[in-house]
This record gives sequence, structure tokens and C-alpha cells, in this order.
Amino acid sequence: MVDFSEFSDRTWWMTPRTGNLVAEIRTEEYGDLTYTQTEQRPEDVSLYSRDPARVISLYASARKLAERGRYFDTRDNAAFDLLDYDIDASFEPRGVGRESLGARPTLLGCWIEAAARLAIRVRAPLKSLTLHLAAELDIHSVTSNELGALLFFRMSGRDDVIVNLPAEAPAGTEFTILIRYSGLLEADELEENWIGRQRFLDVGGTATYGIPERRYLYTNASNWYPQPTQSDYATATLTLAVPENYGVVASGDPVAANPPLAPAGEQDGWRSFSFVTVQPARYLSCLITRFAPGGAQPTEIAMDGATDPASALAGVSYDSLLLAVEANDFGLERVPERARVAADILRFYASLMGDVPYPAFTLALVDSRLPGGHSPAYFAVLNEVLPVHGRLMQTWRTDPVAFTDFPSFFLAHELAHQWWGQAVGWKNYHEQWLSEGFAQYFAALYVREAHGEEAFTEVLSQLRRWSLRHADQGPVYLGYRLGHLEDEPRVFRALVYNKGALVLHMLRRLVGDPAFFRGLRRFYGETRFDVAGTDDLIRAFEAEADRPLEDFFVRWIHEFDLPALRFDHRTEARPDDPGATDVVLRFQQDGPLFEIPVTVTLTYRSGVEESMVVVVDERTTELRVPLQGALRDVAVNEDNAALAEISSR
Repeated sequence: MVDFSEFSDRTWWMTPRTGNLVAEIRTEEYGDLTYTQTEQRPEDVSLYSRDPARVISLYASARKLAERGRYFDTRDNAAFDLLDYDIDASFEPRGVGRESLGARPTLLGCWIEAAARLAIRVRAPLKSLTLHLAAELDIHSVTSNELGALLFFRMSGRDDVIVNLPAEAPAGTEFTILIRYSGLLEADELEENWIGRQRFLDVGGTATYGIPERRYLYTNASNWYPQPTQSDYATATLTLAVPENYGVVASGDPVAANPPLAPAGEQDGWRSFSFVTVQPARYLSCLITRFAPGGAQPTEIAMDGATDPASALAGVSYDSLLLAVEANDFGLERVPERARVAADILRFYASLMGDVPYPAFTLALVDSRLPGGHSPAYFAVLNEVLPVHGRLMQTWRTDPVAFTDFPSFFLAHELAHQWWGQAVGWKNYHEQWLSEGFAQYFAALYVREAHGEEAFTEVLSQLRRWSLRHADQGPVYLGYRLGHLEDEPRVFRALVYNKGALVLHMLRRLVGDPAFFRGLRRFYGETRFDVAGTDDLIRAFEAEADRPLEDFFVRWIHEFDLPALRFDHRTEARPDDPGATDVVLRFQQDGPLFEIPVTVTLTYRSGVEESMVVVVDERTTELRVPLQGALRDVAVNEDNAALAEISSR
């Protein structure tokens, strides 16, 4: 439905294009459903409900699949590129409200007044362009220096804004548009809120000690600024004003003239903060809150191993990073330790990848009752959980991504998103594992670096346990739709985060460390500041490992079956030396055939242990191993590195 309320009191609808179909289906059990066939979309068949708004099924028809192949980029049909933003906005926090006296208070959000200038380059002949801007924000005008005042209209109840051009613009045309808008917009939940929709049991009365400082986070999910309907990397300049005593952290390098985030003493009026994204960002975010004086001031941190000539990265690279840590009052005492650990993590990742994608990074520690985090380009928000009552049962500790024995794990995951998710994005929702699975694996690698092999094995055990528990819910490639209908986000995290990370570890064991880390750097270098797909990953690793890997990724990412293995062993005389003894390790695969590396550990009577990796890739795989002494025991998959059900006899 089109919103023409300023011009007409009638209801207006857009009719489907020729060849498309929209059908409204009324059911007693499921309410009103909508079925569509849309030729222009890469997944052209959909079924969804309107209340609640939820995708039930979404897929490519046989004809569409034959036309585009297994992989696709949502930008393939994009008619324009977004090159640069210049956004001038003010945010006035409106505090909290409640629907009734007994209702729980909710954050109202900020009143936003903004002007956004977008620089656009046309890719294909263009008569109109569609942008996303939150429906709660009223547009006052759309103008262009090159084209004059532009006619626009909105889809009722949706974030779509359609801007008409006065004449068709040919490919290669560049122009700017200026959109002025305002309105009250709710802030976002943190993207990685571990238990946002889960229940917990409070048997003690007071849940937390202290009241969380209000924080207002605006990111791509809220559409707080006009942006393309698909991810597009762009540079930006942000000038953001907030009332007295508030500070702002945002996507971009803070300019030197910015006031302190935490003002000294009372302030009158408004304060303005500016940020410049010299390296392109996939989307823009900002955080508004009251920061406490005493945060870690920006410090230049040398990144050993960054700007490695072997990486041969296109564009600008950095061998150092300006790191700052800010906090609300409660988290202030943790700032020195968080700054130390963050610097350690960032150095480690830079050494693995040979690059630091952004020249500045701010870690913002905010008060919260629940764990959570979000990591857009140039900064990350990390919840500092308020102290809880001694009798509060925190059931979030049973979440797939709650590594409570390693407090730095969640921070390591968020920092990894500067490389995976930001510097390298994903082509469509199916590919989100390239962000979350990679960030999860890099966090696991940091645990190994900081705490040793035993801790790494413990992390692998949790990755494997949750992957096995929810494997039958669907393939990793289903993305956000995993657990979506049941409103069970733990399924998504168990598979996209944990299984995705474990697949990377199995790939590493399959091709070996040198080829694996070369493949990572090649993939990163070829897709830096762009979106990527699993097909790009396959090509990078095939080039470095010098072997085909398509079947490996089809099995582990596109399908949801798991290998069922039977293991046994026997000892016998060595064929060419009857005086020596070998152990023959034997694996049998039932069901679909996988290629999976499995660790076998031999324990001798002397107490010495010998481990080896057996690549199981046939119905029956046997490996003969010369024994170094009297054998006491044979164990399989003690390191939890193989995602399989293995029975032994």
C-alpha cells in the first residue's frame, strides 16, 4: 500500500509487475498469509504472515535456480551505487515511558532532526530509486543540486522511500540528493543480545544492584539514516549533536576538535561530535549515552605483523591503530583491564591477517542487566552486566555462545567483527556465517593464544556440543531463518556461530595450517571492503590448498546431515617386518559420505601419548600406524574437533 495521505484520502496500491503474482490467503489457524512470486528477486517464491510479520518460506524456483546458480549477490540487480554520505543530525534523548502504571518502563528513543546528503552513481538506466528510512521518521524534502526538487512517496507502514527522477539517468551518471527528516525513533537492541527473548528465574526479589545508565544505539537495523535497500560500502562524514552531558561514539575516525565524551562539570546547550570514515563502511552506527570521566584516552597501538607485503592488499593499510575505551559509571573501573585485553586481541588478529582495516577503534562499555554486544565499523558496544542478587538464577549461562569460563571470549568475538562482518561483509542472509562463524572461530583462536591448548579444547567441546544438539534444525546456509518460526534464537547461534566456527577448524585440519592461513588472507584481501559469498571462500582456499573443496562446503554448510562413524582398531604384525607391530585404525561411514578429519590418540603403557589426524573420506578408511611400544589404549576425537557421532568398539 502506498502512502499518499498528503495528497489523497483514498487507499492506493501498487500492482504487481507483469509476470509477478501476489495472493492473499485467509486461514483460521494461521491468520492472513501472503504468497508471492517475484521475478526480480533472487529468491522469487515467498510465503509470509502479516501478523506477526514473519517469513515462513523463501526460496528460488527451479527456473530461477537454473538461471542464477547456487550463489547470488543481492546487489546483482542494483541500479545504483552509494558512494558517500554526509549526515548532519541531532539526537534528543526522550528517556523512558510505560504503557500503564504496572508496565515495565521502556526506552522511548531519541527525537532526531537530520539532513543526509547521498552521493550516487548510476549503474543501469534509472528512473527512480528506492531507499530505506525508518517509517517513524517524517521526510520534509528531497532535493538535488543537479536535479532540483524531487518527488517522493512512501510505502504505508514500511521503511521504503521511492524517489522519482525528472528523467531517466543513464549508466555512469553521478548526482547527489539531500533528504531532510525528523521524528522520534526507538533505539536498537544490541545485535548480539544473548538472552533478549529468553526467560530467566528471579527468586530473590531485586534482580540487579544499580540502575543501568540509559544508552541509545542506532545502527543499520533501525534505518536511522536513508540508505540503499542492500548493503553498500561507502565513505561518510557524520556531524552528530547531543544535549549537555551526553557523548557520542560513531562509525568513523573521531576528529581532533571533538569535545571530550564525558564533559567536565555541567554543560549548557548542545555539543557536536564529528566522525570521518576514511575507510569504507558497510553501514553507519552511533551510540548516545552519558559517559563517565576517566575513560582510556586514545592511544596508538602498534600492530605487529600488519601491512605484511605478502598480503598485497589493495587500498590503504595500517600498521597501528588508535584505541580508546569509554564507559558508563559502573564499567569505569574495568576500563584499564578492558583496554589491555582489547589491545592484545587486536594485535593477535592483525598478526593473523596482516592488516588492520580501520585506523581508529573505540570500545564503549555500557551498563546492562543482560550480556550483549554490537560491533559496527570503527567501534564496538559491550554490555557490562550489573551485579545480580545472590539468589538470581542466570539461565543465560546455558546459551550456545556463553563461554563463561573465558570472560574475554565475547569481547574477542566482537573485535573480530572489524575484520569479519565489517571489512568483509556478506552477499545475502545465507552468507552470515562468514561474519558470525569467522568471528566465533577467531575468538576461539584467541582463547588458545591467551590460555593454551586445554582451554581451546574446552571451547571446541562447547562448539561441538551445541552443533550436534541443533543440527537437525537446518543447514548453516539457512542463516537468520534457523529457529525463526519457533522464535528460538539459540538454534541460530548454535549453527551459524558454533557450527560455522567448527567447520573452519575442520577445514584447517584438512588442508593444514600453512594453506589455511594463506587461504584466509587471500579471501580477506580479495573481498576487503566488499561483500563476499561462500563461493569466494571456496575459490580462495582451493587456490592455496591446490585441491577441490566444493563438496566439503556443500556437505557442511549447505546440508544439515552429520556423519555417522564407527571406529575400531586391531594390532597385527607388520607385513614387511614380522618382529614389529602395527595398529590398524578403521573408520566406517554410514549415510551421506563426508570428508572429515578425526584425531586418534594412542596411549602406550609407558604413559607416552601419540596423536594423529585421520582424514575419513570413504565408506571404509583404514590407516596403518607403526607402534612405538606396548599399546595400552586408543581414543578417538578427544579434542572434540570432529563434528560427528562416533561409536567405538
